[in-house]
Amino acid sequence: MRTKAAAVLLPILLMLLSACTPPLDTQPFTEFSQSVRELRDGTDAVLKENATASRERILNGAEQGLNSDDPEEVLNTLNDLTIEFQEGDYFGWSNAKLPYMAAERFRSNVLEVNDLFVDYADLLVELAGTAPLSESSLDSMAASINSEAQRLAGQFDVEDASKASGIIATGATALFREFIRSKKRKHLQAALEHNQDTVASYAELMSEACEIAALDLRQSYLAKKDSYTDAIMDNIGKASLRARIEDLLNFNVAFTERMSALRDIYDNYKLAPPAHHDLIGTLDSNKNTIQSIRYLFEQGKLLRSRYRSLSGPAKDTVVEGGSE
Repeated sequence: MRTKAAAVLLPILLMLLSACTPPLDTQPFTEFSQSVRELRDGTDAVLKENATASRERILNGAEQGLNSDDPEEVLNTLNDLTIEFQEGDYFGWSNAKLPYMAAERFRSNVLEVNDLFVDYADLLVELAGTAPLSESSLDSMAASINSEAQRLAGQFDVEDASKASGIIATGATALFREFIRSKKRKHLQAALEHNQDTVASYAELMSEACEIAALDLRQSYLAKKDSYTDAIMDNIGKASLRARIEDLLNFNVAFTERMSALRDIYDNYKLAPPAHHDLIGTLDSNKNTIQSIRYLFEQGKLLRSRYRSLSGPAKDTVVEGGSE
């Protein structure tokens, strides 16, 4: 009798234990999503000011060229301001002589890639929630994110762009599907672990894009500095000498502030993989910490607020990023 009762009660007890399994804590996933948003917005705030400064420099140079007494210089300046169309491509055009447009396109590409990473973070929030995505919705979103990520990777002049496989690894998508079916945290943990290297590749791609932008910024400085040093030499012994020295010093400050901004963006991308790894830890009761997630959030906010000053006066050095 006791054996028969046990046989009846055991399945019921197992069902009750299953029902009592604590739900996933979605807070770390929500904070991760907020953190990558801050990374995206802080990066865009800096690159927006760089693109604006680039446009101003082109306007100043064009005004000077068009006021020249040399007809050839006037004609060359006009040509430099126009867009050239590409033969055999109805939609193709070239803007190699318009650095501000290169800076705008670089900013746009960076923003789009970061938007995709935000989409991935939001997808994780949905998966960890009480009503996760259907498998078909997951497949559709993953395919869309990866397709766009691969397209945009080719827009950056970096060596590893061809290796970019997207933001969500194929194996990770399969494990996310398994999690949807089983609702077992071990499957979500396995999916995140499988995708860790892909997230690291995304961060590396964006870091390399920052290096390209920094190189362009250095080239912009070298192209402009002689005009300042020449002005100083021309004013030696004159009352205006001090003002010309101040011009060069302001130019140097503008350059160092923008280079520091790029370095901070570069460093912040390095924080993305550890923040993602924190999510894996939250699924393991022995490693429950989201310190890296919160640090990424704070650094993103700091980046956005710190470089509002980039739009101040005398900031005519620029980041001319991109693959022009």
